[in-house]
Amino acid sequence: MSTTHLLPTRDDVMRLDGPHRAAITVYAPTDPADAATGRAAVASGVDAGVRALRARGLTRLDEERIRAGWEEIRRGRLREHLSRSVALYLCPALAEVWVLPNRVVPQVQAADRFDVGQLMRAVTSAQEAFAVTLSADGWNLYRATARTRAAELPIDPTHPEDVADATNRATVRDRSHVRRLVGYEGKKLLLEKYAARVAAAVDTELGALDPSGIAPLFLFAAEPLLSMFRSHPQRRPVHAVRGAADRLTDHAVDAAIRSGLEVANAEGVREIADAIIHTDQRDLVAEDLSEIARGAVTGAIDTLVYDTAVDEIGELDDITGALRFGETGSDLLSRIAVAVLAGGGHVVAARPEELTLPSCAAGAVARLRRPLGRATATVAEPARG
Repeated sequence: MSTTHLLPTRDDVMRLDGPHRAAITVYAPTDPADAATGRAAVASGVDAGVRALRARGLTRLDEERIRAGWEEIRRGRLREHLSRSVALYLCPALAEVWVLPNRVVPQVQAADRFDVGQLMRAVTSAQEAFAVTLSADGWNLYRATARTRAAELPIDPTHPEDVADATNRATVRDRSHVRRLVGYEGKKLLLEKYAARVAAAVDTELGALDPSGIAPLFLFAAEPLLSMFRSHPQRRPVHAVRGAADRLTDHAVDAAIRSGLEVANAEGVREIADAIIHTDQRDLVAEDLSEIARGAVTGAIDTLVYDTAVDEIGELDDITGALRFGETGSDLLSRIAVAVLAGGGHVVAARPEELTLPSCAAGAVARLRRPLGRATATVAEPARG
């Protein structure tokens, strides 16, 4: 039976990483507004995976089971879910598809294990955010998750609705009336008071929903309200989206949040990789893949940053960490990443453009919990063509 999932967890990644006979992995970008194109891309990936497995001796029965699993998924109703990408995993005994809110790099792999490298991105990067649209005429709060588009949140009615409500004025929307009341400087003071009260209200409302302050806040506003709001601390990162916020649709808010999350996640990846590479404790940095693999299986890695688009095929010894490169096997970087998770380490799944430092030439860099010392395992690396 096929299964459709919306957001993976650490346990899902660990489960999928296990040995699976005749395993096909397909990653494909999709568009909810153009479901046919997305299905065609995934179908093409399945065909390519089947052809690769045939060359390795795929039996007719196993191919029929793989095809049946894909057909059941294909007939499903994926278009009803929020999806920027699809991750598909097929083998004779399993058929699973994950609809993901983050962008993936198109990829097909046929091996004895699934390649969970890009699925890890959805586990290790932020997929939830809040937004506030702010103008003198009012403000609204939104929440976007990995499973749902941005939707307006109910607000405690005791919070001010607009500038007039926040400053106990009958109205401040008419510019000439404002000048008669208080003039330009007076209007600025009213806006500052309004921005302060809205900032406090937002912090209160979101503090109840996300006390940890992990999910970022996107602020849609024009000057001077944008700067006024940002002058009041929030317990979460605030990302500014400049421009008039009066007539924004839910769709426009959601699109800006998704784009902003991509940028924020990329910045976070670069900051973590840079901090690892430029640390003064050089004996706690591993940049060679063989060292990283050995550290992964021995629980010595605190944080691993790796490029999900790098394909290194081969085998990983789960006991010694020894690597054997070759044309058969599975994706080594994703296997190393899973080993880091199993050892209680932190994994950061990066895109190619996020790891541009020379030290990341091998596709990965790691911060160690302890120095590895001299290697007791060697890397078997036959010629790769």
